Amino acid sequence: DEGQSVKELQDMIKTASRNTMADINAMTDTVARLGLLARDAFKSTSEIVAFSELMQKVFVISGTEAQGRAAVMYQLSQAMASGRLQGDEFVSVMENASLLADKIAGYLGASKGELKKLASEGKITADVIKGALFTAAEDINKMYAQLPMTFGNVFQSFKNEAYIAFETVFQRMNQWLNSAQGAAVIQAITMAIYFAASAANVFLSL
Repeated sequence: DEGQSVKELQDMIKTASRNTMADINAMTDTVARLGLLARDAFKSTSEIVAFSELMQKVFVISGTEAQGRAAVMYQLSQAMASGRLQGDEFVSVMENASLLADKIAGYLGASKGELKKLASEGKITADVIKGALFTAAEDINKMYAQLPMTFGNVFQSFKNEAYIAFETVFQRMNQWLNSAQGAAVIQAITMAIYFAASAANVFLSL
């Protein structure tokens, strides 16, 4: 959004990750990819974050594994950028995000079986995908809220909170590593490693 700070965007992504117990780095990558490839399909970065959050809930409800989620979001980003869902992108959504396919069919007043034909005709546009997802938001949120908590969810939540808690520490470490002092220490450690390897070679040759 115009006038929106980086921190505000980061805070929205953190909230979305907490709401879905999704990996915060994966959520950040999703938002960044959609913002880079498909910015014209969205009204604002807030809408991109909301879209990403709903998609993570769709994945959980659909039982999509992490690898499948990454594949779908990549294909979906391509579809949103091109303006329509078809071809390999359509197949990926059908296989890994069945709930989204159901919502698109309902939004278009069609059966799920008719989606392939509609996709080939270019009728599953970026606006249709977005409209279907946001129209079904209340239903998706209700279904997500009824799901039982899993150990994997809790563990991911702990990982996210640890990442957020140590974020400023990581930033300071990065700043130090890129400073003259940090570079000197890294060089010294590197030289020590090579010295130790050389000494080991000499010892083993005795």
